[in-house]
Amino acid sequence: KIIKPDSGNQVIDGMKAMIHRQKLYYKKLQAKQEEVMKNMERSVQRRDFIKVRYPVDEFSTNNIKQKDAKSKEIKELSGQIDYIARKKKEYTNQINNIQDKVNDLEGRINELDTINENIQNNAIQVRNDYFKEKISQYHTLPAITDTYNNIYMTYDEVEEQISNLASAIQSFGIQKGDFIDIFTENNGRWAIAEQASMRCGAVCTLRGSNAPVEELDYIIGHSEAKGLILRDGKLLNALKPYLQKHSLKFIVIMFKNNRDDLSGVSIPLYYFEDAVKKGEECTFIQPEQNIDEPCLMLYTSGTTGLPKGVLITHKNILGQMPAVEKGFMSKVGEHTLQILPVWHAYEQTSQLYYFICGCHLHFTTLSGLKNDLAKYDIATMMSVPRIWEAMRLGIFQKLKQKYFFS
Repeated sequence: KIIKPDSGNQVIDGMKAMIHRQKLYYKKLQAKQEEVMKNMERSVQRRDFIKVRYPVDEFSTNNIKQKDAKSKEIKELSGQIDYIARKKKEYTNQINNIQDKVNDLEGRINELDTINENIQNNAIQVRNDYFKEKISQYHTLPAITDTYNNIYMTYDEVEEQISNLASAIQSFGIQKGDFIDIFTENNGRWAIAEQASMRCGAVCTLRGSNAPVEELDYIIGHSEAKGLILRDGKLLNALKPYLQKHSLKFIVIMFKNNRDDLSGVSIPLYYFEDAVKKGEECTFIQPEQNIDEPCLMLYTSGTTGLPKGVLITHKNILGQMPAVEKGFMSKVGEHTLQILPVWHAYEQTSQLYYFICGCHLHFTTLSGLKNDLAKYDIATMMSVPRIWEAMRLGIFQKLKQKYFFS
């Protein structure tokens, strides 16, 4: 869905309204802080006056009551002064936090203004160039943690693998406008494969590796794919009977297993690591691209017939960023948890956003979700109701086993 011309402006207007509210609150806090300071000044003056006017040591034994009263008053005033000092510190921290929020919002508005203006003028970079420019700021910050596939990468390492894989894919004969089908579940490598393909000017087609093989075969034919990136050798074996009828130039397998059977495949075949290494020796030629060209084709699940492909342009994807920014406002280093399917438009948009914000993406599975939520300090997680229904069912099953509920 292409963003409406005024949608980006609406997001920016919403942020400006937030800034206005923060500044009003800022003024209220400043007024409270001034009032607190006046109270403190009065209390200090009163306490010092009592100490000078009525030195406790000079009270006679006949004025025990007066001595106790003045001592009590001094103690109460000292307590008030301590309390006021704490409130002053509290208001100062709140004021500083508000100022930081205002500065952050103003910075985000400036960036969104630029994106919005460029979208309207068709001057913005394509999705993969925008991705490259943004992640280049984060260098050694952690980008990907996928404990299930033993993947731990910084932003520099992500960019290096994208660059090398793109060079390799281009050397396989892929040209601008060719389709590359990526069949996998969510993991720490799929975004690298997708970005590398797009950098070559290819259009990525995504589907889960657990989809019926007949459906995957249909998608390969319907998209007229020139390349395949598969999750593992198990999926390759399932697809072997269908491969020869398609005009494929290469196949890349994401995860290697020593028991993989690669026999019977005449199409050039590489493991992910080997393709990345091959790319180190290749020269990459940057294709010309513009934001109105397609970069992605998502397929429907096919519940009412054959899956239907939906072409999505660079502009479609980038046009969502202002609205996502308003909803999430993620910060550099923030931890996220990734579980949705890669062919889910929701996951597509969110992962792009998390990467360009410099977040630390943690990849999980349905069985590992509960433990990973507790293990990592997760700020944001994209999900759907079915995930929480599954967790709820698991909780009730545990309760049933423990307490013999019927």
